[in-house]
Amino acid sequence: MRFSFEELRDEYQSDFDDCKINPGEEDALDEIIARMEESQARYQKLEDRLGIPWYFIGVVHYRESDMDFDRHLHNGNPLTGRTVNVPPGRPIKGRPPFTWEESAEDALKLQDLDQWTTWDTPGLLFRLEKYNGFGYRKRETPSPYLWSFSNHYDSGKYVGDGIFDPNFQDQQAGTATILRRMVDLGKINLTALSGPQLTTVPPVTATGVRHKKYVVKSGDTLSKIAKKFHMDWKELWQANREAVPNPNLIKAGMKLTIPTQGPAEGKEESATASCPTMDIIFRAGYSFTQIASVYGISPQDLLRLNPDLIKPGTVIKVPKVQEGVSIPLTRLPITQEPIWLQIAERELETGVEEVPGAGDNPRILEYHSTTTLDAKKDSVPWCSSFVNWCMTEAGYQGTDSAAAISWDKWGEKLDEPRYGCIVVSTRPGGNHVGFYLEDMNEDAISLLGGNQGNAVSIIDWWKEDVISYRWPKESDRY
Repeated sequence: MRFSFEELRDEYQSDFDDCKINPGEEDALDEIIARMEESQARYQKLEDRLGIPWYFIGVVHYRESDMDFDRHLHNGNPLTGRTVNVPPGRPIKGRPPFTWEESAEDALKLQDLDQWTTWDTPGLLFRLEKYNGFGYRKRETPSPYLWSFSNHYDSGKYVGDGIFDPNFQDQQAGTATILRRMVDLGKINLTALSGPQLTTVPPVTATGVRHKKYVVKSGDTLSKIAKKFHMDWKELWQANREAVPNPNLIKAGMKLTIPTQGPAEGKEESATASCPTMDIIFRAGYSFTQIASVYGISPQDLLRLNPDLIKPGTVIKVPKVQEGVSIPLTRLPITQEPIWLQIAERELETGVEEVPGAGDNPRILEYHSTTTLDAKKDSVPWCSSFVNWCMTEAGYQGTDSAAAISWDKWGEKLDEPRYGCIVVSTRPGGNHVGFYLEDMNEDAISLLGGNQGNAVSIIDWWKEDVISYRWPKESDRY
């Protein structure tokens, strides 16, 4: 019998809210939590790699091996060999003895936990129960893997693979019970996302910054000009958004504003002083566009607040929320955020851009290698190569072409844009292709793509230039 998350979501939330720790078990739980916190750094490294909360990994580690780092996270078998119990023969790759990190990553990926996106309370409990199995539901017994040491569990346990003893009482604490105690102690916050009140975020302007003027010359690009003035091209573009709505399209004779270091006369405010902010840690698995959505600003405004390269583990600025409001970040459900878009966002977060001068960015050459052109220079237009690489990485057959217009006959045509769909458009002198994020206004869309300002970036794009919106057919999947 299969159990879906949606049919169990309300049950998990209700049971967690009603969970009461059995009298006399608080000290045992506190000792478990203290041991988890001692090893938090090791769990945190896996969270940064896979996007799985450290405390999920910690409670699973406790249940499977009593937090023994010499045993497999799959089932507690020794790391000196492959697993023997269910699941047997893991990890498949490599040779024993395995490190705990190698085994743990295999165990978590085996259950596709690196692809799971809903880490609120119901999402945590569903994946914890699924990790151990739904066999207790067939026995109409609350799973001790979740609820041992709480009011929800009395007795009944699988004492071996497929062997159930209705009278046996589990001697370990349940994972949900541990999380309940951690919440009660203020160690973690599992509050569900529910319409937080955000402070108003005014547009970020360059108040208090001196400026220079620069006249664009033939052959100039924003990246070249930015390098000349020792700044990031995104910062230059943000200072000239009205004059340059598309960073790929600048013309000789244009007059650009060059922001420079130092406050303007009589001013002490920084460029972002008018925007109340707070700091959060950008974890692996977070979606750049979803963070913007959760905190009520556009991806472009989030980029303005964080012009430097954003990588997992980076502290970033977001709009400040009202005192006492908590926003747990979860990635968008996989059904809403296509896998190819997640891949594209990771490239955005990595900060892929062309190498100035004679060098070439090997990542861009990797994009090119998925096309028949197989260009060996990052200066060769690569918007189509980027889209083709993302789709290939996601398990779809692309066009294998470095020509943006090739995507106009790929997949199926959409009457209206869909989040993550491929956008084929015209530009002066050719065509362009990227991924649709959202409508910015009645005239423009937000586009994530490659070779936008010589980098993977998010830009505004005119709707009138769109040729078609495309979506993969099921037959395009490998």
